[in-house]
Amino acid sequence: MSADIETIVTGTEKEALILEDNLVKEHHPRYNVKLRVDKRYPCLRLSVEEEFPTLSIVRRIKKDRSVYFGPYPSATSLRETLKLIRRLFPIRTCLDTKFTNRLRPCINFEMGRCLGPCSEEVDPARYREIVHQVRMFLEGKNRDLVKRLKERMEEESEKLNFEGAAKIRDQLTHIERVIEKQKIVSQDFLDLDVTGFYRKDHRVILYLLFVRAGKLLGGRGFGLPSSGLPDEEILYSFLHQYYRDGKYIPDQILIPMAIPEQGLVEEELSDLKGKRVRILLPMRGDKKQLIEMACENAEKYLSKETDEKMDRQKLLESLGERLHLGRIPRRIEGFDISNLQGGYAVGSMVSFHDGKPDKEGYRHFKINTIEGADDYGMMYEVLFRRYRKALEENDLPDLVLLDGGKGQLNVAVEVFKELNVKTVDLISLAKERTVDRTESSGTEKTEEKIFLPQHKAPVILGRHSPLLHFLDRVRDEAHRFAITYHKKIRGRETIKSVLREIPGIGRVRQRELIKFFGSPEKIKEASPEELVKAPKMNSKSARIVYDFFRSAQEEEPSL
Repeated sequence: MSADIETIVTGTEKEALILEDNLVKEHHPRYNVKLRVDKRYPCLRLSVEEEFPTLSIVRRIKKDRSVYFGPYPSATSLRETLKLIRRLFPIRTCLDTKFTNRLRPCINFEMGRCLGPCSEEVDPARYREIVHQVRMFLEGKNRDLVKRLKERMEEESEKLNFEGAAKIRDQLTHIERVIEKQKIVSQDFLDLDVTGFYRKDHRVILYLLFVRAGKLLGGRGFGLPSSGLPDEEILYSFLHQYYRDGKYIPDQILIPMAIPEQGLVEEELSDLKGKRVRILLPMRGDKKQLIEMACENAEKYLSKETDEKMDRQKLLESLGERLHLGRIPRRIEGFDISNLQGGYAVGSMVSFHDGKPDKEGYRHFKINTIEGADDYGMMYEVLFRRYRKALEENDLPDLVLLDGGKGQLNVAVEVFKELNVKTVDLISLAKERTVDRTESSGTEKTEEKIFLPQHKAPVILGRHSPLLHFLDRVRDEAHRFAITYHKKIRGRETIKSVLREIPGIGRVRQRELIKFFGSPEKIKEASPEELVKAPKMNSKSARIVYDFFRSAQEEEPSL
């Protein structure tokens, strides 16, 4: 029962919808759909607002004047598409910073894959025509594109420019081959997201099919706990949360059932897109068949999810038995240390829950108390800080995995003894090594070893053991996470020291530059127009920073 109900009056229904979303994010109510989207599918961005547009891969849709195509469920297929477009249409591939500062055309110009706008080798009108062809190709207007290219080929032939006509002929041949492989699933050639829905027991699956310009590009599934809510409420919450987070919003969204406040959701999505968006419940025809296909994919997604969960459960049970652990390692935390001869030292912790990475549980540690190259001392600090806090919050894992063999394991044993942690299992991995045997037999690789506190001899699972492969995955993820953070810290410190040398750029501007651009490389590559957009920067200070890095590059010796 509710003891009290508090209300907030808003001016419009739209304001109430936004307020609801903000309150859900702040308070995390128990009986509410919480959509966790940890991956953004890539899109293609055509920068039509520029004089010489280019095509690039992005993962976030911005409210600018660019044209976006996608999302593409497979990053590999997207890269192949981009590679094909660059082969068919000679648009520039260089970044804006390089394009602005280039003095002569790159090798793509020599190969005929770029018209050389960086050195004013091409008329802007002709370049715009190429960009228009790229846009037609990506929008699925292939018949119009083929017709346009054939007309150009005939014009070149009439001018006796047979070499130019032959290039257009080859371009047409490639485009027609691509058209033959593309399957049209929607004759109105609109961008659609088709929503499938499937519920079983306490699990709900929503599956989106992405249809772009009438062609089915792929799909993606989302698993949600049902939370005791009706189907239409779950679908409403999903649509409301999914598209607010910078996702590409199509022209139409097909749904398998009516949802509450459908008109209000349409209005909100139209405002986000800047164009009319329709949410439709098809009852017959091709679009109804697409809904059925999406619902069938949702059911299969749940079956696959269930099978994978069972496989992971069996793997964790086998791991517990093989290593004689106190309990099944449903939650594993892995640690690693990264430093450069003791400098920029950091530690990392990754978390795996039921055999899958739990990225919300990942942690970074900046080493505070150890100087010099002392990996054992650094690991001691990281483990002590982590598990002192875990004890306070009652947040202990089932298993802790370390990289470094028996030495690092002894460090963990000492930490756990000091903190009186008795319920967590410890293991440490020692990588395989190449050792010299005899002159006749040469070198030989040793097996990877697993050390446990209660055993003198290490456990050897064998190179092809799925249990070892899983443990290696946890160890490698901890190593990757540590290296990434180490490079970030080292880069920040390096750029800070470099920025201090720039005359007229004080600490406030240094800090704002780092915060605005996010990485040293981006500051170095930024143009004056980009630098001036950072807070506290003006055109004069932007030019000072730009000239400083340009002169530094010119002074670097060429090899």
